[in-house]
Amino acid sequence: MTDVEDKFGEAITLAASEKDETFVHEKYILGKPEDINSKLAVEPVLRTYMLSLVSSGFVKTKSELMAFFKKTFYGFQYGDDWGFELKIEEILNLLETYRFLTIKEENLRPTLIGKRISELYLDPLTAWIFIKNLKKVIIKTEFSILQLISNTAEMQPLLRTRKSDEELINDALTQHENVILQEIPKEWDWEYQNFINSIKTALLFNQWVNERSEEYLLEEFNIRPGEIRAKLLNADWLLYACAEIARILELNDARSIINKTRLRVKHGIKEELLSLIKLRNIGRYRARLLFNAGWKTSSDIKKGTPQKLAMILHSAKIAEKVWEQINGKAAHPDRELDRDFNEY
Repeated sequence: MTDVEDKFGEAITLAASEKDETFVHEKYILGKPEDINSKLAVEPVLRTYMLSLVSSGFVKTKSELMAFFKKTFYGFQYGDDWGFELKIEEILNLLETYRFLTIKEENLRPTLIGKRISELYLDPLTAWIFIKNLKKVIIKTEFSILQLISNTAEMQPLLRTRKSDEELINDALTQHENVILQEIPKEWDWEYQNFINSIKTALLFNQWVNERSEEYLLEEFNIRPGEIRAKLLNADWLLYACAEIARILELNDARSIINKTRLRVKHGIKEELLSLIKLRNIGRYRARLLFNAGWKTSSDIKKGTPQKLAMILHSAKIAEKVWEQINGKAAHPDRELDRDFNEY
């Protein structure tokens, strides 16, 4: 950070035609400059970065934290506001309440769970919601977890409920009311709209893990394949984060159901296919072919023949590779959960 202030800036724009030149001149030279606001003014971002600064050891005291923010664009915009320091102090106390860091006089120290949440890039509020509700898990269903991850800022934008969805949502609430971990808001509460949107989003995931096709999801939920993939990637990340929180807090019941849910979301399968999906080159479609043929495990396949396997899979080449795996002639890939997520 330098104390030298920039007095002016320069930019060069190349126009490919006279028409483009006119557009550039009117929009960028004669046009009114747009306001620029610091993203740190958004509370979820500020929470996340404050925890990150403490967890990484970049700041170790309140004074260092305050000094850091005063040198940012956020500090430039709001540093003279009486509420600037108050907001930082408020969020700092919130993180201590969540037990993600400790405050002793001036000193700031991350807790084990706080450090891991920072590494997972989670909004601390989302993590706190996970912690509170995962402690309620005794014997719940995958829908419990799917709804929990759907009702988060990280899953936004959620699928919006329409008037025509009223029956769908009411049926879902009737069926799953006893397994929803979060407290269900009243219809007149401000959180209710977001809550029912999370129910619809969870229903999308629920249909996916029950092996519905992308065509079906497009027709039923009006969501395109690319959007489905984006939602599934987000769900994968949030489920991994949930599992990590459950591991650190030793919530073993919760961790088991989360891991199973994550595998089903990852592959879009019913629980009965979990054994088959571990085989290389076997996805949801081929696993279903094998299961419907009565081959429900690797042991079942081993009792058959390569020729029969090729007939079921409609591919002699794939059948040969699968046959080699189950008979120990090829290295079997390790498809444990954590190996898929080394990037986290």
